[in-house]
Amino acid sequence: MEVVFITFESELSSEELDETLRDRAKKFRQMDGLVQKYYLQDEESGQVGGLYMFNSEISRDAFLASDLRTAIREVCRDWRAGSGNVPPAIPAA
Repeated sequence: MEVVFITFESELSSEELDETLRDRAKKFRQMDGLVQKYYLQDEESGQVGGLYMFNSEISRDAFLASDLRTAIREVCRDWRAGSGNVPPAIPAA
């Protein structure tokens, strides 16, 4: 499992940001290899982000090179991103 974690600040209101994210949801659903995406928002600090989980490095890299990723930067400032591999989960006892 490959993960991309993006945080940024946005000058959009919560309502505008919600609308923008909902408009892009269909494109994310159509993305090959995207297993799950979580939206994150801290209204106090203005930090916004996303946690993207991919089934392979190939699908992760395709996202990182995509127009969709570029479009995310249109609504943000102070952009930070990281990615990596998630080891298999340890089963609960």
